[in-house]
Amino acid sequence: MRRIILPLLVIASTLPVVVGCDDSNPAEGEGEGEGEGEGEGEGEGEGEGQLILSEINCSGDDWVEVRNVGGRDIELANHFISDDPANAAKREPLPNAPLPPGQALVVDITAFGIKCDETVSLLRGSAVIDSTTIAVALSGATWSRLPEPIALASRFAESFPTRGERNFLFAVADLRINEVDCNGAERIELVNTGAAAINVGGYRLVTELALATGTYVLPAAEVAPGGRLVVVEADPELGVAGFPFNIKCNGGPLALFDDADSVLDAVTVTEIAESLTWGRLPDGVGTFTTTEETMGAVNTAPIALGAGVFGLDALRTVDVAVEGADRAALFASPSTSVPCSFTFGSDPAIACTVIGTSADVYRVSFDDLARFRGLETLDLDLRNRAADFAGDAVASALYLGRGVLAPRIGVGDVTVGDRTASVALIVEGIDGRTLKRAFPSTAHLYSSGVGPLDLVAADIPAWQIIDGNQTSRVDFVAVVNTIAPFVSTTGFLLGAADAVRMGATIRFLAVDAWLGSADGYTNARGDTFVHIDDDVQLRLLPGDLDGALASDQPALDGGSVLVDACLADADCKTKLVDELDITSAAAEDLELDGVITRFVAVAGPAVADRGAFDTAIAALRGRLVNRAAEVDADILAAE
Repeated sequence: MRRIILPLLVIASTLPVVVGCDDSNPAEGEGEGEGEGEGEGEGEGEGEGQLILSEINCSGDDWVEVRNVGGRDIELANHFISDDPANAAKREPLPNAPLPPGQALVVDITAFGIKCDETVSLLRGSAVIDSTTIAVALSGATWSRLPEPIALASRFAESFPTRGERNFLFAVADLRINEVDCNGAERIELVNTGAAAINVGGYRLVTELALATGTYVLPAAEVAPGGRLVVVEADPELGVAGFPFNIKCNGGPLALFDDADSVLDAVTVTEIAESLTWGRLPDGVGTFTTTEETMGAVNTAPIALGAGVFGLDALRTVDVAVEGADRAALFASPSTSVPCSFTFGSDPAIACTVIGTSADVYRVSFDDLARFRGLETLDLDLRNRAADFAGDAVASALYLGRGVLAPRIGVGDVTVGDRTASVALIVEGIDGRTLKRAFPSTAHLYSSGVGPLDLVAADIPAWQIIDGNQTSRVDFVAVVNTIAPFVSTTGFLLGAADAVRMGATIRFLAVDAWLGSADGYTNARGDTFVHIDDDVQLRLLPGDLDGALASDQPALDGGSVLVDACLADADCKTKLVDELDITSAAAEDLELDGVITRFVAVAGPAVADRGAFDTAIAALRGRLVNRAAEVDADILAAE
């Protein structure tokens, strides 16, 4: 399959509600998906103003575009959109303003819902002046008059959503937009679905459909049948030619024109997670949806990160091979990163790097082009503490069960270099792609390590930057300065709302407190991540999961900045108590004792000293029961 790499483009920003319609380059051809409906209304009078239905969106947010195709202004007062003209309650009024000739107006429909097989009418008073029966079957299509320039007699057909812009037929040509990457290194993939080669020289990618800007003319290049062409964004610093602006993941339009100015294809890019793209499924011919990043290759549905790696259903086998000199360097200085070869079960070996994060705990990293089942990093805990790993499993289950991003875990027979553990913990790394899937944005991810570190100015330099700009902590400083005045006085819930994701953070504090972690944030100000997004708002995430159920400290005990600030504010304390109560209920629903049972079934047969293991597991089960009772008592005392 032929693949061509060329420069790229951008998607336009949010369109205005009222815009001029440029009919100087009409779309040609009827194409696929043509409808049978025609305008049926009486119009506004020949040679005068004439208001007609232009485009209707019947999936998602309902809206109707009307257009003045006459020669004078039309006063829109006493005009309505309706799906039941006889019912006065089902009328969406047009604004009381004039609409000039050649202009379009988009009306958001809130008075009723538009179905993709019903009749929509344009009313002047109670009189129907235009109507159409929608026949949209293709996912993502709207219902528009075509081709441009449109008039009352123009036929309706399934169309590409162009809110306020000229209308385009939906997916009509062999050369199609197939995948769009609007995050980071922006790219567009075109695919030839036909039986003949296509020379794209002079074809245009257009993002601002009614304007002269936002256009990129493709250089000559032949795309073979089934072939792909990837267009990339300009990067002057690297000497890469292309479009010098960004694609926006905000619903902006992107259209493909041929050298005769006929529209070949168009797409509206939807806001998607940072690690995904917007592509056709099935590849080349399907409708657009979220897809795995596969520029230059067949589109696939988003993969589950780490599929088959985590869980307590089986003992995994992992081998991280490190050669002689590199092995010596890794074990002599654990903070030294060295190359390795990673094998998981019967999978083919892939390249990696490995670094020691503490004694017998190693972080394995994978290259962007050879990620391990979508993962960028994986932590391997080879410490001889098999029974304690069951507590990690309980902590992971409760955090994830409450919707807090936490590492998923598995159990494995793991070798790193010449270090082997028959029962090792396989832990998901919370960084990189995992963050991109979980949150709309990540400015920084900071780690306390074992701590103790808190959200105070003196501690900020000691927090390790895991993700984000390595030379700036300005966002962390800003958040800490906002929190500081509320540590021992009331007002935290409202006063720090601009700097803290309150719901997510209070939920984290509740789970952390319920688990009674000996080295978590609440008790020890350690093993914690601080996530700060592009809006400079903080949330806390669990780091290492060890230490769960090891402390009997009261669930509503202070000592950490965020806990102290929340307890000092009556409203925040009430929310924290409520979250603790919900967490107690979740602990019952998740059957955490069953998590321990599943861990024992997988790890028990592989432990060296089964007697000691069983004794430690029995103690953990007892501690789980006692902790539930302790927290329930703390909740009753606080109510």
